[in-house]
Amino acid sequence: MNSARSLSQGEIDGIWDGAQTVLLGNLKKGSDPKYRRDYAYVCPSLRSYPWQWFWDSCFHAIVLSHFDTNLARSELNTLMSVQRADGFIPHVIHWGARFIADPPAYWQSKLALRPKSTELIQPPVLAQAVLQVAERSQDARFLAESLDKVKRYYLWLREYRDPDGDFLISVISPYETGMDQLPAYDEALGLRNPSRLGLHFRDRTLDLQNLVLGRNYDLDVIFKRDRFTVEDLLVNCVYAQGLRAISTMCRMAGDEATCDSFTRMAERTERSILAKCYDAESGIFWSLASRDERPLKVSTITSLLPVILESIEPELIERIVERHILNEDEFWLPYPLPSVALSEPSFRAAERMVIWRGGTWINTNWLIAKGLQRHGYAEAARVIVQRSAELVLKSGFREFYNPLTGEGYGARNFGWSTLVVDMLSTLQYL
Repeated sequence: MNSARSLSQGEIDGIWDGAQTVLLGNLKKGSDPKYRRDYAYVCPSLRSYPWQWFWDSCFHAIVLSHFDTNLARSELNTLMSVQRADGFIPHVIHWGARFIADPPAYWQSKLALRPKSTELIQPPVLAQAVLQVAERSQDARFLAESLDKVKRYYLWLREYRDPDGDFLISVISPYETGMDQLPAYDEALGLRNPSRLGLHFRDRTLDLQNLVLGRNYDLDVIFKRDRFTVEDLLVNCVYAQGLRAISTMCRMAGDEATCDSFTRMAERTERSILAKCYDAESGIFWSLASRDERPLKVSTITSLLPVILESIEPELIERIVERHILNEDEFWLPYPLPSVALSEPSFRAAERMVIWRGGTWINTNWLIAKGLQRHGYAEAARVIVQRSAELVLKSGFREFYNPLTGEGYGARNFGWSTLVVDMLSTLQYL
């Protein structure tokens, strides 16, 4: 493994200033007559993604906590303000829109003339974001007011998204994972080498089926149909991590009994991931599809996500790191970590129009680097941080990047790529 070079203070300052410019430039404020409340959130990209997306918003709050804790709190309060009585929080909120020109927004929502939000979820990083903002702001009131909402959201996931009761939650659309066109989902739907148009048609058709054939997003009906039911590794690893974050927040609030309850939930989820998703022969993890839990044997970034689990055994971490993360024929490319292993036929380093087919993303680098640091692989984490910073210095805050050349693709001034600030600040880089 090549050692990471040190960034100059000028480079670090430039990234820091650039991140603030992006986040403040993407800030949207107003008052929504439909919701009858004010809002303040950072959209992922002004032109491409003007609404509030769930996991993007959590990432934005984490970075904002380094600059402006008041704005970080407003970001999360806006997100949680639309929580339903049962605990659900949608993956997209259409703040302030009189008319939505994007037809798929209607397919991902219950029938309405102007849907206020979708019926989908995204990877549950809410607890991690609330915890970091609470710790950095030292705001006990924010912690107390947020904790009940966060608990109710994760309990909703447990109750409504675990149809087989194995402590792993299921997604019903690739859009729920945030990794829309990941090749593993081709296999989940029995497709081989679909075209660009075919990939878009596949995902949009699935959402339309969930609306129409799923009887207006009735989860019981959707799970019985079992058209696309995936226990996704990224979603479940982040879910387990979030349960532990709730446990930490309960301890901060002096509620030891609830703290222990969420710790046990996290442990059960982690045990299920380690027992059901690990493939000893390949030394890697697979997401599981359908009620028969068919492993999706495509080597993607999700296969590496168990490195963030607290209870993963040292030998499993070593196997993932040595055989896959640091493997130059798989994930250890000039700008790691690609969303698809180099060895996979579906790997496309220069694909611009279809996402998650090989590009490097800052948010998954953030997750994995933190996991590596936690488990003692500080140098590997340091290289990932440094290469992520180089991507930003080379190509700006882009949606994703070519893992071979570092060229930036997708939306410009993309919010979650500012996570490199948190990586530089918290992973013992500075």
